[in-house]
Amino acid sequence: MMSYWFQDKTDNKTAFALFLLFAAAYITINVPYLLFMDRYAELVSASNPFYGAKFGLNLFNFDPAMYYGYDNISVIHPYINIIAGPLSELANSGLGNRFFLILQSILNAASTALLFYILRRSGGSRRISFLIACLFGISSYSLFSSFIPDSYAYAQFGLLISVFFLQYYQERKLYPIWPLAALGALNFGITATNVIPYAGAVILEQIERKSRTVIKTLSFILGAFMIICLALALVQLLMPRGVTWVSSFWGGLVNGGFNYIAFFSVTEHWKAIYLLGVNPLLTPEIALINAKSAAIATDLSQPYPIYVSIFGFSFLILTLFGWIRGFREKRAWAIVPGLFIGFSIFLHLVVGYGLANFEYDLYLYAGHYWFACFLLLSMGIQSVRQPWIRKGIVGFLVIMLLVSTLHNLIHHRETLRNIEEIYVHEMK
Repeated sequence: MMSYWFQDKTDNKTAFALFLLFAAAYITINVPYLLFMDRYAELVSASNPFYGAKFGLNLFNFDPAMYYGYDNISVIHPYINIIAGPLSELANSGLGNRFFLILQSILNAASTALLFYILRRSGGSRRISFLIACLFGISSYSLFSSFIPDSYAYAQFGLLISVFFLQYYQERKLYPIWPLAALGALNFGITATNVIPYAGAVILEQIERKSRTVIKTLSFILGAFMIICLALALVQLLMPRGVTWVSSFWGGLVNGGFNYIAFFSVTEHWKAIYLLGVNPLLTPEIALINAKSAAIATDLSQPYPIYVSIFGFSFLILTLFGWIRGFREKRAWAIVPGLFIGFSIFLHLVVGYGLANFEYDLYLYAGHYWFACFLLLSMGIQSVRQPWIRKGIVGFLVIMLLVSTLHNLIHHRETLRNIEEIYVHEMK
């Protein structure tokens, strides 16, 4: 496996440079947010809606769940308390928010490097793969999820590492039982819904095999998955809280699931398309939505600048183009990222998870599937045979990268200024 992924020394150097660049960038641009919380500690603490967690900034409907430690357990995040417990103890005993900033910046930077490798082994040129990885790395979702201690950075990394291995297994026609089961348990443990598109990807990986063989393999994978989950449940019983996610199953569904569901209405929820598809690329304007809970979210009353709509929807169109071209060319791997994105659309716009209070933000709800758009984007560019059209698309992406970088860096700073204004003048 090592020879497959790390066969090209130039790729290795490029991926390492991406990792260092974005890890340093995430830390540098987010330190001012932590300094703000230190400076206005009393104000932030007084309006903290998160049960006294050290991260009291209610931004984009994030929940600093990693601070809940061993109590961070529900059917929504079945096994995340196994890592949240030790991590919260480390944070509370020393660096606090800086600990999570460093850790999650490393995770997001590693996700960017992983994406570069996946794009390269999918047939993308080094230049285009680097360009797309940079666009992913500088996206708004990556900037904010790198410092707010919620599960999003971990869920995204879990999915990317799964795709990383699945791509190798598909290329080599391998179907290892325990590794595939372990990846399933990893995704299920961080966020339960992740296991559904992951399971679909595992099934699609075997689509060309005989049905009897497939059923046998999947049965063994399912059995191994259940054994791993049972072992993790036993670990939970030995932890300080001493309970498993099963014991809070129904309460987790009601409090973390059913209360957030509403049917999609075009007249009421049309801006949810921006929140799910455009804002993860380009940072939105923010406003104080609810002073009682200090909820700061996307300002839906403000019109989006025309360039945000142009670049945001162009990106989505290119993503759709990549899926269509890959599907027509019978490239099985094109179905996998399409599956992740399709499940996200189904969960949030068909089932309607999050629509009941989408004014508090859907911006980050589906962000851990965000990377799949970049895989399809690369496939679309690869499918273009006419050099002048390909050059035109690449040139457009260069402009998109420059505009996104400038927009996001400026708005990242402006968001902090607006937050400071809100706390100084409205939250006192």
